[in-house]
Amino acid sequence: MLGYISMGLKIILKIDLSSWISGNPKDILKSNFGVASDIIDKFPKSDQLIIL
Repeated sequence: MLGYISMGLKIILKIDLSSWISGNPKDILKSNFGVASDIIDKFPKSDQLIIL
């Protein structure tokens, strides 16, 4: 999942949430997001594109 923060056509910040989520253990994700393990299992495993 990629998140972009932009001003006009210039990209200010690119955040790769999929890499961050897949690189962390479930217990860290549970505490950061405040959700149960079964919800974390439903997080996307492949890249998703979000443009803000």
